[in-house]
Amino acid sequence: MMQKLTKKDHEQVFTYLKEEAALNLFIIGDIEAFEYDTDFQELWGVFKENGTLQSILLRFHDAFIPSTLSYIPLCTTTPRTSNANSLITSH
Repeated sequence: MMQKLTKKDHEQVFTYLKEEAALNLFIIGDIEAFEYDTDFQELWGVFKENGTLQSILLRFHDAFIPSTLSYIPLCTTTPRTSNANSLITSH
């Protein structure tokens, strides 16, 4: 389940991000500088059924930055071939 992250999620968010702190430095820095609720920044989290945070997506202005450990499913089907063009599909 994907939901918008808030201050109440902070401890779980930082525990997750610090698993790969060097690679998630931009997201960590933005949370520390701007927190969770601004016009130009939003944080979204994908949670497993057991409530564990699985991935984070940061919207910073018009850019979207996934956490390094992210698993955000973009489609529900598997490409039929290994041809790169088959990966670009509209669902």
